Amino acid sequence: MGVPFGCFANEADFPPWTSKCVGGNMHKTAQEWGNLVRQAFPGYSGTRPRVQLWHGTNDTLVPFQLMQEETKQWTDVFGLSQTPTSTDQPQPSWTRQRFAGADGAVRLEAISVSGAGHQLPMGGMAAAAVQFFGL
Repeated sequence: MGVPFGCFANEADFPPWTSKCVGGNMHKTAQEWGNLVRQAFPGYSGTRPRVQLWHGTNDTLVPFQLMQEETKQWTDVFGLSQTPTSTDQPQPSWTRQRFAGADGAVRLEAISVSGAGHQLPMGGMAAAAVQFFGL
């Protein structure tokens, strides 16, 4: 239910009803999206925390296509393939894609919820997040 970092150009682009970001007009390459993250703190060279994305397929406020843009961004930031290392359905309406590094550690999870709109979270999501982040 989010957007890639840097999608909103500035405060003026934020209102969803007039935004280029959520209006479906923001397409960048993985490297272009990744560069926005890297440029936010150019000197940073440490490890980054894992990222978990959730998005409803019927979200009318933030288009579902932006989940793909977010996935492109974070696979680039982590230096991962855009092809998931695994895909499963932890619940009947969920499709989870996992992206792991060469060491097998999952750095990114992208979970789409079939039929859901912009009303996440739903049952079971908190437990899935707690498990993913090892809390």
